[in-house]
Amino acid sequence: MNSRAALKLIYLQSQVSDLYVVMPWGEGTNGYAVLGLSHTGNSRYREFQAGPRYRLGQRGNLNVTYLHSQAKGSLKTLSNTYALFEQPIIRPNVNDYLPSDIPDRLLSSGVLQLPRGFIISPVVDLHTGFRYSNGMCSITASAGRTASASRRTSRWI
Repeated sequence: MNSRAALKLIYLQSQVSDLYVVMPWGEGTNGYAVLGLSHTGNSRYREFQAGPRYRLGQRGNLNVTYLHSQAKGSLKTLSNTYALFEQPIIRPNVNDYLPSDIPDRLLSSGVLQLPRGFIISPVVDLHTGFRYSNGMCSITASAGRTASASRRTSRWI
């Protein structure tokens, strides 16, 4: 653009395979499910960034970035299943959008030097929200209870 402004374009892709997922292997003698680990999980992350960077002379700089990303993978990895639950609900493994997927973001950050050595560094992050999906699924807990969870696609929270 010019000596005080620059345009950045970035593409990032990451793929991981052989993630451990929790699998029910049958029923034990006391009626509870026997759980095991299988290394059949995967995840994929893609990201595209575009935006200008402005240099404000000796006083600082300003960055504005539009970021479009997609995070898909196994929903039943070990870290997602045993987060905070004493008796987690074990579902069949599916590949879908990951809970951390934020598809569209506008990021703005800057550094501004003030008199007397003070520095301000504001950051603004505007985004569309996290995905949730729309199909009905029945979940069987290890205690034999059945819970119903609603999953909505193409919706945002």
